[in-house]
Amino acid sequence: SSNDDDDEEEDDSDDSDDDNSQWDEEDLIPYNLNDNEDDLRVTPTPRYLRECISYLRTSEDDKTAMERHEAALTSIPSIVQSNPIDLSDVAPMLAMEVLHK
Repeated sequence: SSNDDDDEEEDDSDDSDDDNSQWDEEDLIPYNLNDNEDDLRVTPTPRYLRECISYLRTSEDDKTAMERHEAALTSIPSIVQSNPIDLSDVAPMLAMEVLHK
């Protein structure tokens, strides 16, 4: 029983020895603490141009209209830059919706 206590004391001393640590500060990668809070949005960020058109067509009477319009308008540039396969088909309809808002 007394030998067990001695072993525990030795283990504790090993844990407090910082010189033998296997991690250096340079090895640690900081977490990215920037959060765009997309997970808190009522309206998910659209990923397709047709979704953007649908969001832009949301009636002004809808309580989420402003958020849906904003989500569509902020997503359009990155979606267009990705050059989706349906861009040439959807572009005229999208332009009409954007210009009418």
